[in-house]
Amino acid sequence: MDSPLDSFLVTFLQHVRQGETGYVQGPQATRLAERMEVQPAFVEALYVSARMRTLIKPAYRQGGKMHWQVSELGEAFLERHGNPSPATAADQPS
Repeated sequence: MDSPLDSFLVTFLQHVRQGETGYVQGPQATRLAERMEVQPAFVEALYVSARMRTLIKPAYRQGGKMHWQVSELGEAFLERHGNPSPATAADQPS
């Protein structure tokens, strides 16, 4: 079942996917909110929704700092919404 947040979650997950280090709460949330033209609290709601739906998964950088990456379920979600991963898109015939 689709959620009213799904189109916003697509944008959020694309942002997470594009980041070299994934997603870290804080400054990234503020920049993403500005880019999406929404309040930072809305980006926080997207983060919580993505986390609760397991569309993102925790990962750890050297030094133990946690960040978030798109999970396999998140990649499937993006694909269902017309946003396949770059690797999957490259495998498709043109």
